[in-house]
Amino acid sequence: MYKRKGYVKINMIKKILKIILKFSVSISILLCAFMVLVFYCNLGPFNKLRTLWVTTAMTTFKHQWLATDFISSTEINRILNSNRVVATNDKTSTGESAAKNNLSEKSYNTYDNMVVKASSFSTSDTISVININENNYTGKLMIVDNPKRVELATIDKFSLNIKGDKLLELAQNNYAVAAINASAFIDPNGTGNGGVPMGIVVKNGKVIYNDTSGAFNIVGFDYSGRLITGQFTLEDVAKSNIKDAVSFGPALIINGKPVTIEGDGGSGLQPRTAIGQTVDGKVLLLEIDGRQPLYSVGDSIKDIQDIMVRYGAINASNLDGGSSTAMYYNGEIINKPCGPLGSTGGRYLPTAFLVTK
Repeated sequence: MYKRKGYVKINMIKKILKIILKFSVSISILLCAFMVLVFYCNLGPFNKLRTLWVTTAMTTFKHQWLATDFISSTEINRILNSNRVVATNDKTSTGESAAKNNLSEKSYNTYDNMVVKASSFSTSDTISVININENNYTGKLMIVDNPKRVELATIDKFSLNIKGDKLLELAQNNYAVAAINASAFIDPNGTGNGGVPMGIVVKNGKVIYNDTSGAFNIVGFDYSGRLITGQFTLEDVAKSNIKDAVSFGPALIINGKPVTIEGDGGSGLQPRTAIGQTVDGKVLLLEIDGRQPLYSVGDSIKDIQDIMVRYGAINASNLDGGSSTAMYYNGEIINKPCGPLGSTGGRYLPTAFLVTK
C-alpha cells in the first residue's frame, strides 16, 4: 500500500515537472520569436518597439550590448539620428527688449511680457505635490509657488576622491523642505561616486566649477527667481545676472516655445528629472521613476516636455536622470529611485536644487 502511494506521488511529481518544462519551452520559443520580430521586422508596431529598445539601451552605460549584440550599427545609427532633440542656440530671454527680438509677436504677448516682470512672481509659501500616472510610468510633480525659495546646493568640495552626498543628506544639511537632483557627474561605467560635477556650477553668482569651454547647456535661476535655460557661454553667464546654475540639458521649452523633438528624443524610456517655470513664476519640479517594469518603466524626453507644457511651463529643462533621479519632501525620499542604491535613497550627488523653508 505504502509503496503504491509512493509510486503515485512520484508519477504526479514527474507529470508536474513535465508540464512546467513544456510551458517554459513554449514561453521561450514565443519570446525568441517576438524578439526576432522586434529586431528585424519593419512592420509598424515592431518598428516602434525596436526604436524604444535601441534608444533606451544606448542611453545606459552598462546595457548598450542589448542593442549592439543584436542590431547592426547602421540600423542603430539610423534610429538614433531619427530620434533626437534638435540642437538650438536659443536661451531664456532675460530682458524685455531681448525677449521681443527673439519671439513672434503672438508668443511675446502671450508669455514673455509677463515673464520678465519678476515683480509679479508669487511670494506664497505653498508647495503642492501631484502624482503623475500614465500607462508605462509613474512619478511626481512638485509645484513651488515662490521661485525665490529654490536654491542650488553643492557638496563642500568637488573631488574624485570624495563621495558626493545623497539627496536626503544635501536637503537635510541645508535645512531644506524639498529637493531634486540636479547636474550630472563624472561617472565612468556607471560607477562614479558623485564627487565631481560635469560642466559648470554657479553658486551665489560665482562660477565655482567649470570643466568646459565655448557654449554649453545650463539650467538655473537669476536673482529675481527667473528660471534660465539654454545655450550659454561664460560671457553670457556673467551678463545674465545668474545666481545659481548647473550644466545639463536639453532645454525642453524656451521663452514659451517647446524645443523641436524628433521621435522620442533619442534616449528611450528612462527615469527622468526635470525643472520648469510657469508664467507667474511657479517652479515645477518633476521626477519620473523608471527601470522598474512592474512599477514604472520610465518615460521619454518627449514625454517630460509634454508634461511641462501640460502644466503651463514656459521655460523648462531636462536634468540628470537614470539612477540619480530622486525627490525629497518633508524629511524623506518620496519617489522610488532605481539601481543598487535605490532602496537607500539613490546615488551620491554633487548638486541638487533645494526648496528652502
